[in-house]
Amino acid sequence: MLQFICLALGFLIPSFSQIVTGENAFTAGCILLPGCVLGALFAPLSRRIYDRFGARRPVLLGSALLILSMVLFNAALPFASTGILTVCYLFFAAGQGLSVGNILTYSLSVLDRSMKPDGNAICNTAQQLSGAVGTAVAAAIVSAAQTDGAGDFARATALGTAEALLVLLILSLLQFLALFLSFRKEGRL
Repeated sequence: MLQFICLALGFLIPSFSQIVTGENAFTAGCILLPGCVLGALFAPLSRRIYDRFGARRPVLLGSALLILSMVLFNAALPFASTGILTVCYLFFAAGQGLSVGNILTYSLSVLDRSMKPDGNAICNTAQQLSGAVGTAVAAAIVSAAQTDGAGDFARATALGTAEALLVLLILSLLQFLALFLSFRKEGRL
């Protein structure tokens, strides 16, 4: 779900910025840059948290930040500017940086040594597939709104983006719930 959300956002935010707020392609693409740098900085920090406290803390904290970012995106969209979108994406990137590597590490840690290469291949394939599906679903939601937009392309794009962000919020809540229940089942909560 995380990769689904990540690549869907990577499509939605620059598209919204260009079509709705009128930014040029370079500025729209740069909205994601500070978040990508932050996410990269969080990766080694999250690994240290994992080594010290186990997977539960960084993974659930990261998932909570993902939910917060989706709430912020949904709330801020009517007032969205380049700065607001960048700040919302920073929260997402921090959550992603805390979650992605630790989810993979934790998932592979429960496998027998002989199964780790297969588990790694399955996780990588699932990430690629879910990311592609996330982009396609987000694009389909926005496209459907644009088709029904009755001539106001920017407004229809804004509506489609809002609908897609609502879907991503629901998925981020489901992801948190799945992770929470997984840790609870193993007695790690």
